[in-house]
Amino acid sequence: MKRKVTFKEFFTVLGLGLWQALSYVLNIFNPKHKTWFWRITGGIIAVCLVLIVIAIGKAYYDEEIAPRRYSSSYCDTHLHGDLWYHKADWSQKGYVFNKETGKRVLKGLDWIALSDDDSLAVFAKDKMRGYFNTYTGEVVIPATFMRAWVFSEGLAAVMQSDSIFFINREGQRAFDLNIPYDPWTDAYCFHDGVYEVSLNDLNGIIDKQGRWLLKPEYESLYHTSYGFWEVKKDDCWGVYTDSLKMLFPCEYKATDVDENGVYLTLQNNVRQRYDYNGQLLDDFVIEDVNPCMYSDGTYDEEEESYSKQARCYMYSTPGGHYGLMTKEGRHVTLPSYRSIQAINEDLYLCTFEGNNYPEEGILLNSKGERVE
Repeated sequence: MKRKVTFKEFFTVLGLGLWQALSYVLNIFNPKHKTWFWRITGGIIAVCLVLIVIAIGKAYYDEEIAPRRYSSSYCDTHLHGDLWYHKADWSQKGYVFNKETGKRVLKGLDWIALSDDDSLAVFAKDKMRGYFNTYTGEVVIPATFMRAWVFSEGLAAVMQSDSIFFINREGQRAFDLNIPYDPWTDAYCFHDGVYEVSLNDLNGIIDKQGRWLLKPEYESLYHTSYGFWEVKKDDCWGVYTDSLKMLFPCEYKATDVDENGVYLTLQNNVRQRYDYNGQLLDDFVIEDVNPCMYSDGTYDEEEESYSKQARCYMYSTPGGHYGLMTKEGRHVTLPSYRSIQAINEDLYLCTFEGNNYPEEGILLNSKGERVE
């Protein structure tokens, strides 16, 4: 263990340095030195030596001996016990020190990152990254990584070359899987024993042993706040339970999970609601209903056209899909249209999704029959 320098030892070394510099100065003014040029030159050199010795001594004193006193401006981040991390600004190096003894236990740090559930913290030093114990300040895993992320559930992601892999708290690889670095990803952490992996723009899920729970074959994959996984494969959506058991296969146009259940949108835009166990609750869910209005060609005194109500109502489903229904609530058409406009009491202009021009569509009557 490195021994701390005592005050006596420090001032002994400093005094010897000053004495040597002073001896040189006295020697410069010895009568045997005949010319003033050498006396002045030697004097300047001697004064510079004295200043250098004093500067080195002060820097060493500040670094190793000067006591550290607690203040809100001096101690930026409390670690554990008497350990604190200080960094005045980004232009200076930070350090970990013991508030009780004043000793700096870890110096020259660019920054640190603390874990929410682990005593090992990331530190950056000289463009490399490692881990130290926030209870002792001891470096546990040396700074040999280009990038490093905080420990979560006993594992941490690190990067060497262009690959990311996970290590345990001893600094050993947890499993063989390498993950390409993605600059748009800000966290590589396990949550509830699983981690979402992205390979070649496809996503999957691994456990803490590196085994695939869901193979990387999904275009989109995310965990909802209600304990389900919504996944997208071949442009179709499906739902997995929290334990990664398939609840609905990837064959739906859209999925959504909220406090009322699991909503599935079929390819024909019909929306259905299921409970969390996959049992059907409602086979036709709509979002809104409005009367279809048309102008009858007459105007009031202010030249505003009169509007009349057509026989059918227009209903909508989430995602902007519309269909016709009777006043009694019977569905006349599926929600297959981007917009519906009443032409008269029994005629409707219906446009499809993806039309380049809003006026392109078909004409339907109040029975949902196409009018040529």
